[in-house]
Amino acid sequence: MKTIIIGAGCAGLTAAQVLLAAGETDITILEAQGRAGGRMVTYSKNGYHVDMAAQLVHPGYHSAKQLIHDLGMDDELVVSSMDGLRIFDGRNLIIPAPTESMPELGKTLAWMDQMGGPENFGKFAAYVESYCKEKMYEGSVDWFVDELDDKGNFRDFVIENFGEGLLHGFVEPVTAAVGLCYPENIGIWFGLQIMWTVLAGEASLLKRGIGSLADAVISQCGDRIRTNTPVKKVVIENGKATGVITEDGFLAADRIICAVTANHALEILEDAPYEMTDALARVTYCPCIPTLILVDKSKFKFDGIGALFMRKLNAPFGVMSFKAAQSPQSVPEGKDAITCFVYEDGARKLWDKSEKEIADAVIDAMEMAIPGIRDAVEGYCAVRFPEANYLMEAGTSTAIKDFRDNHYKCVDSLYLCGEYMYTGSYESAIAAGRRAAEVALGKLKSI
Repeated sequence: MKTIIIGAGCAGLTAAQVLLAAGETDITILEAQGRAGGRMVTYSKNGYHVDMAAQLVHPGYHSAKQLIHDLGMDDELVVSSMDGLRIFDGRNLIIPAPTESMPELGKTLAWMDQMGGPENFGKFAAYVESYCKEKMYEGSVDWFVDELDDKGNFRDFVIENFGEGLLHGFVEPVTAAVGLCYPENIGIWFGLQIMWTVLAGEASLLKRGIGSLADAVISQCGDRIRTNTPVKKVVIENGKATGVITEDGFLAADRIICAVTANHALEILEDAPYEMTDALARVTYCPCIPTLILVDKSKFKFDGIGALFMRKLNAPFGVMSFKAAQSPQSVPEGKDAITCFVYEDGARKLWDKSEKEIADAVIDAMEMAIPGIRDAVEGYCAVRFPEANYLMEAGTSTAIKDFRDNHYKCVDSLYLCGEYMYTGSYESAIAAGRRAAEVALGKLKSI
């Protein structure tokens, strides 16, 4: 049976791996870009192995862990704690937890007071835990849609229930760091999940980066992957997908797995029924420019794993993430690599700038928290992702869930998958790719 997979990102590669493991061999993977891997991309040069997009393997990332296990890479996982995160308010790098240092404790308590005090923060954390713990994770098909999904945006929800202080002191920095977005641009459900990602604590990394996971699948696929081959249209005849049209003409297929972003899927599914395209049309994305700054660790001092920037600082990024403390294997001795995610307005402003101009803007903002760090810079790298994260605006979850539950098979032999099927993460994309392949194989009835 001939299978065409559109997209060689997280979802497409996972679908291919599942099909190959099931003994399927007649597979062609069409990728529009010049490389495969999507958001599973790692900067691997001169002893550095630093992720540029997808980063952590969180405790609830069951599908990513399954893929890692299936590829025999369990020993590559390194546990990392979130305890070293700091909050930067423009003056102080705040430790967001009790500390034995009296000066640091004073900063922490002042930060807590601005958010309504420890009781208000505890109330918020308890609410997030009660809503999220053991009830949902990013690649779950069982996540629920309740009355919160169409009740406005996460910013207004936080202000109404926990106050503006907590919004500015914690929610905005975390949303920028994890969701690459502003809280007013996402739904309540997605916002709670982002908070839980940080509050849940411990996570893991791969020693040679998430890109090594993509490389393992790419190696299995071999010449089945065709890069620089964009699909112009999925051909649908009499309710059945029969093939695709590329610049080289028509390619017939017995089944098609469409593993691209929702907006790209809309472009190539012009003959698909309304029930499918209406759900896809509701999906929105944020742009992001992950920027990597390579530094000499001996030339500056920082004792955490990263710093979350408050929104009032107007920094182009939401977090500085230091890799040496999280995964020593990922950087050469004496060096460090700092990842900054330039997001939303910052990304739009810098989108057409040169790599050096982007790096300069990032370094200027870093200087606010670590004066003199510019002198430690030894290199940089920036990549652009126009659809970096699915934002899950209010009501989108309900529309996608209805599509999954009731219209997923409205076109025979066509199987959609991507991060938008669940939530905005590479875990969701991996989960969707796996389940779409299992539906195609007849192992599951629904994605």
